[in-house]
Amino acid sequence: MENLGRADASIFCEGEYACFINFPSLVYPDPESWPEDPPTEDSVYTYKGCHHPNGDGYNEWGWFTPGDTGPSLTELAWEAFGELSVPDFTLAHSPPVQAVIFVDTWWWAEGPSDGEVRGSSAGGVVAIAEPSRLDVDPGDGSGVLDCPFTVRESDA
Repeated sequence: MENLGRADASIFCEGEYACFINFPSLVYPDPESWPEDPPTEDSVYTYKGCHHPNGDGYNEWGWFTPGDTGPSLTELAWEAFGELSVPDFTLAHSPPVQAVIFVDTWWWAEGPSDGEVRGSSAGGVVAIAEPSRLDVDPGDGSGVLDCPFTVRESDA
């Protein structure tokens, strides 16, 4: 881990692993696994070391070609956000008849469970959401109500 403080090392995470990468590599594999020729003349040979808090770790050597980095983290985040889907639910209320006036009404989402909603992975990035509110238009001309998100009948 002595390379973590070096200016030529980049520090990042891969899951629960703390990783660093040298551009170019400051160490090389043994001669039996020496790299093939670079894919382009701009390619740089790199070394990556990753360490897990439980003591596990791994090292990798490989070629990095500038301009061949794939989507940015922002692009992956937007893609992951697009993969997020809120589970189907119906809007339930109490009292069960909406035509009662001057009576408190409680609203809840019937169908989904409490807690976070996870989307599918987009290049290793996963969008996680936790619903916080329901916008309810009771249809009586009073306007949209901003209600706390809940999945259970309650008088709160």
